[in-house]
Amino acid sequence: MVRLMAQELPTDQQLQAAFGAVHNHLGLMEYCMGKGFATDVDVANTRKSVVAAVAGMTVGPAMLALQGVGRRGDIVGPRSSA
Repeated sequence: MVRLMAQELPTDQQLQAAFGAVHNHLGLMEYCMGKGFATDVDVANTRKSVVAAVAGMTVGPAMLALQGVGRRGDIVGPRSSA
């Protein structure tokens, strides 16, 4: 049995960012379909993955906004300071 300490659990902000990135990916697939680089089947499969990933979660406006960002062809992801 694996036990997690409270500090090992993701914060709400981290979860929102992760699920926002999932919605951004869906938006990117929609963008790619519009450009002819993906099919409606690709988008449908991505949508199924999004539904599975956020099952039981409340999808907030910020997450949905990131899908719109993806529809413009912009990728949202973690930032690093190199």
